[in-house]
Amino acid sequence: MIALALNNIKKFYGANQVLENISFDIQEGEKAGIVGRNGCGKSTVLKLILGIEGEYTGSIHIKKGSNLGYVDQLPSYDDGFKVVDVLNTAFEAQYELQRNMNKLEAAMSSTTGIELDKILNNYTMLQKSFEQLGGYELEEKLSKVCSGLNISESFKVRTFNTLSGGEKTTILLAKLLLQNPDILLLDEPSNHLDLKSIEWLEDFLKAYKGAVLMVSHDRYFLDKTVSKVIEIENMISKTYIGNYSSFLEQKERDLLLQEEAFYDQQKKIKGLEDSIKTLRDWGNRSGNEKFYKRSASMQKRLDKIERINRPNPDDESMNMNFSLGSRSGKDVIRLMDGNKKFEEKVILNNASLHIRFGEKAALLGDNGCGKTTLLKMIVNILLP
Repeated sequence: MIALALNNIKKFYGANQVLENISFDIQEGEKAGIVGRNGCGKSTVLKLILGIEGEYTGSIHIKKGSNLGYVDQLPSYDDGFKVVDVLNTAFEAQYELQRNMNKLEAAMSSTTGIELDKILNNYTMLQKSFEQLGGYELEEKLSKVCSGLNISESFKVRTFNTLSGGEKTTILLAKLLLQNPDILLLDEPSNHLDLKSIEWLEDFLKAYKGAVLMVSHDRYFLDKTVSKVIEIENMISKTYIGNYSSFLEQKERDLLLQEEAFYDQQKKIKGLEDSIKTLRDWGNRSGNEKFYKRSASMQKRLDKIERINRPNPDDESMNMNFSLGSRSGKDVIRLMDGNKKFEEKVILNNASLHIRFGEKAALLGDNGCGKTTLLKMIVNILLP
């Protein structure tokens, strides 16, 4: 069953269009990632789903009764509010049920007869709701999430307002996971987390029963967690089934097919243009109206052709092996046999690069040797 669906979403900021056609769906329990270049509208899509952003056309469908979870801007709590207090706000519904149950327990000792039966019935219903919301496992859930995100006992008693922005974001992520929403919306969830916490979050999300839609630049993280990738490019979305590595393979095939289709169409267009020019020349020389009519007919055919865009050279897949390895923290960048060309001009041929953690390196060479291109290749891998 579909948990979330977007259909033909268009979005403007004033006269500036930022989204043209965003269409995709997320099934219950499915984990999906949104990818695309910086500024393409990934976070805007999340905010449209949440209703934070308005003024759009198209439709957004959310399964009836589903609750959404999202970390937006950093809130400000009272000065005495500690980290543990923020985390416990995730259990407000359970604590409210518990308070009402305690009141009924107190009333039972001084009530008899029909009134006691009513209290017992109410207590049974509250107890059932409390159990369904995991009320008897709150401490276990809190301990599990805090351990996974490296939130120590000493850290829990720190005042929330004194934390750094990254620390606050981590606490709010923990609170969100504890709330266990039906649809989890995450924007760069692996930011501010250490390696151990990222690996724990990967396992947590894989086992998560709800639907997850996330924006992330961490390719390794996406590879481990998602089974669907939604790419936003030129304000339009396209869905790929599989993890991030599968998306890259499919994307490369699509670009090659698009390039072949582009050149085939260009040949056809060139043939029509040459024929039109020839017919017009014959008409001018002979004065025969038939040549003009024939050329006009061919011109109409040419005008009706839906032009295939040529793949942008900057978006072409590159023959390079970029690996984050096992995230040992030692190898930061390893590039082997990197090749790059623009049309027929070779820019890089079998370029190799190896940077270890903490190292400072410089790229040297004559003007036009490909130094800047190499940097762009690396940036395009890290920041799709």
